[in-house]
Amino acid sequence: MRTNTRRRYAAALLAAAALTLSACSATAEEPAQAADTTASASATPTPAATAEKPQDGPKPVPFDPAVLEGTDGPKHEQITLATDWTDKVASSSYGLSGQYSLDGNDPANIGKLWSNYFSDDLKAKLAAAGVNGDVAGFGSWAIMALAPTESTDPIKASASCTMEFDGCGLVDDTGAPATKVDFDGGFTSDSNTVSYGVNLAVPVSLTEQGNAEGVLKGRLTVNVAFVENPTPGDGRAPYLIDSVTNELADAQADLATKSPELKFAGISF
Repeated sequence: MRTNTRRRYAAALLAAAALTLSACSATAEEPAQAADTTASASATPTPAATAEKPQDGPKPVPFDPAVLEGTDGPKHEQITLATDWTDKVASSSYGLSGQYSLDGNDPANIGKLWSNYFSDDLKAKLAAAGVNGDVAGFGSWAIMALAPTESTDPIKASASCTMEFDGCGLVDDTGAPATKVDFDGGFTSDSNTVSYGVNLAVPVSLTEQGNAEGVLKGRLTVNVAFVENPTPGDGRAPYLIDSVTNELADAQADLATKSPELKFAGISF
């Protein structure tokens, strides 16, 4: 997957590398059930998810203008912005560490997390939805949220992924990210919309396997629409995401020992 040029991968070998989603309900050897994490606020939270949440919510992920160096025109800029954002969605420690769940699965916090990437209208819709609101029409899979490590959910956050990192991911033996954008799987960009496929691989832990490290793999179809930033130079991207209707399919989690070529990486945005 395309990564920010300022991103630093600090690879650390785990006893076993792991990847998964909190919204998944399958066992380690069974396909994980795909679900919309941004709409999961209506689900009954795990005991850990009822913990007191910070008042200020997540720290916004910064936008780095350097990612647009060498781009040519609005279409190319939007493609680059979409892949940059998707890369961060798939690795954000706020979701993958379980912190989003600990903060109450509040869609408003998704808007805060991506405030440098989302339009004011999208952020307002997420805030208005409330914890039990349905955001499927405008914010589906805008965050990958795992249950906290203390949860009894079958698939949950890896103990290695903490808020100490900006992001958490897996790299292969060459140091390349395991999660990759796949433009051959159906790339389109038209009328300020961008869509493509992403082959996910994220670290998780597996409760029913003695909290062993695991790897969650799946196919994320990304669909985002952009609007022009009305206040350029404000630290946000020049084009802002105005709607997200991503879909996850074929998600499966297994023991990290079955993917020995993958290693955990702490990421700095």
